[in-house]
Amino acid sequence: MKNGFYPTLALNTIKKNRKLYLPYILTCIGMVMMFYIISSLCDNPVYNEMGGGCSLNIILHLGQFVIAVFAFLFLFYTNSFLVRRRNKEFGLYNVLGMDKRKLSIIASFEALIIGVFTMAVGALLGILLSKLADLGLMKVLQHEATLSFRVPFQAVAMTLGIFSAIFFVILLSSFIKIRRTNPLDLLKSENVGEKPPKGNLLIAGIGVLLLAGAYFIAVSIKSPIDAFTIFFVAVIMVIIGTYMLFTTGSVTLCTMLKKNKGYYYKKNHFVSISSMSYRMKRNGAGLASICILCTMVLVVMSSTVSLFIGSEDSCRSMYPRQMIFSEYFGSFFGTFDADQEKNIAIIRKTVDKEIAKEGYEKKNVLDYRYTSIYGSVEKNNVDFDEADTEISFIPLEDYNKMTGKNVKLKKDEALIKCKSYKYGENTIKMEGCRTLEIVGDADDLQAMGVLSSQMTPGIYLVVGDFQGVTDEFINKVIPRNENISYTTGWNYMLDINGDGEEQIGLYDKIQDSLTSAEQNHYLDYFNSDCAEKNKSDFYQTYGGLFFIGILLSLVFMFATVLIIYYKQISEGYEDKENFHIMQMVGMNKVDIKKSINSQILTVFFVPLVFAVTHMAFAFPLIWKILQLFNLYNFKLILIVTICAILVFGLIYAVVYKITSNAYYKIVKD
Repeated sequence: MKNGFYPTLALNTIKKNRKLYLPYILTCIGMVMMFYIISSLCDNPVYNEMGGGCSLNIILHLGQFVIAVFAFLFLFYTNSFLVRRRNKEFGLYNVLGMDKRKLSIIASFEALIIGVFTMAVGALLGILLSKLADLGLMKVLQHEATLSFRVPFQAVAMTLGIFSAIFFVILLSSFIKIRRTNPLDLLKSENVGEKPPKGNLLIAGIGVLLLAGAYFIAVSIKSPIDAFTIFFVAVIMVIIGTYMLFTTGSVTLCTMLKKNKGYYYKKNHFVSISSMSYRMKRNGAGLASICILCTMVLVVMSSTVSLFIGSEDSCRSMYPRQMIFSEYFGSFFGTFDADQEKNIAIIRKTVDKEIAKEGYEKKNVLDYRYTSIYGSVEKNNVDFDEADTEISFIPLEDYNKMTGKNVKLKKDEALIKCKSYKYGENTIKMEGCRTLEIVGDADDLQAMGVLSSQMTPGIYLVVGDFQGVTDEFINKVIPRNENISYTTGWNYMLDINGDGEEQIGLYDKIQDSLTSAEQNHYLDYFNSDCAEKNKSDFYQTYGGLFFIGILLSLVFMFATVLIIYYKQISEGYEDKENFHIMQMVGMNKVDIKKSINSQILTVFFVPLVFAVTHMAFAFPLIWKILQLFNLYNFKLILIVTICAILVFGLIYAVVYKITSNAYYKIVKD
């Protein structure tokens, strides 16, 4: 044979089967393009020079890794659809004289053509669109963009290297399948369906229990830290449970529909249900994959968009004022004394003097002392053997000064405010200390500030006898358990009538004044913060997560669409003969159309329904995890989640319309 025979044959095969290969090729191009874009951003030195560049760099590299792993798994999975459609053709070649070595050569040239073409086009599109992605990311990060254009060699080399390895592994898989199959099997492979699987109630039951367990975990977890820790366990449970339920539950569904004679023995149901039942084991796995991908899109979209839109709320929650000055005493000095009060007065006086000197006006001042301890709350009792909840005591006089109120409390009375926690008791008792009676709420307490940035759930108690409660805790509880974690301190937070640059300038001058003071021993345990200085790092993290979320949503959406398309195409070719026979015995085209719609509607929207159900039960878990990012705007997260479901549902319906038409054309022919 001539040297160009095999390449020509491989190229002609791709052209003749373009209905199968074109979506696969477009997906490969998209994967290469997105991987290059994120790789080029990872190698951009501009981000490393920006404030918060370290966190952004970590997020981009994490996204790069996720896309690479997903591209390998997804392209390997979808390639199996192509191999199944080509088996009959390879069998015919083998019967006509081509041995398995020559079939492997044809497969090699096909993989080479597709690999080289998709990597070249994908890398080229990535290079052309990388600047657009760079400008978009700069916009998200609220940073001024540069007009320079660069093509990093390392990003190009990594992209070509990663996808060359992926296509090589896919080719090896094709070699193995060709080697293990004889010619007759190849010829009959397209027409050989799987044996109708029997519904396994045990596996279905385990699947239901796994889903129920994951749902229970999602709605019962109270602590954001526990939610973050258990999230991946719940995800694994949902994935396994979904696959078990779809592969066995779908068979049970078909069996039930068959037993319903009024439904089954109709011309628009008979063919579709019998066909579905015969191949349901494979279809169930495909439907489960679609369901999991849909859920991933919804989770990623809702969480990252919520973080981005709510970034201002999160920033204000973490930095309730533009400037924060704190003095920590903790276990170093124990309770408050005259020296500590003197330190507080020095810091306050220095800050106020510098603000007045520069001509600014203080606004929204928060000035309060606190004592924070860590324990475990069971009903109304605080146990100090465990530390999963932060309990902070704030003096009544400081609370009245901040709120402008004149609340009066007795020695054993308190007002309460909770963070990421629901406390429904009338009293609270600390082990070995007094019992406090809860006489009201302190919802207008704005002193959470620095304390709210802690990841643990919080209970804030405004007490009338602050010094007595603190002394009692230190003198009675600490001696019995020296491992108890506690802090005593003071926060001074305020805004000024100046823009961002003015805030930073004033903050730096205050820092210089504090450092240059003659008596600066109070700075040993002093800490300060400026919200404007940290905004860059803050938006780097949130903007980076949003950008990666958009990319991953597109990747998962591509995967969902392609699996649905190949599922419809594959089933169309397999059902074609069945519908041809039914047409010969009297079924017209209208009846075929009705039967197709019955089959598609029966199973097509089931993954979406399950995905929305997964999302509904996962919402409390996501809500708690987002609290770790200081996002407490429940209404915002709920609205974004609902919008994500509606938008994705619309896209899913469009995909349904397109793929069902492709299925119908195959069957009609």
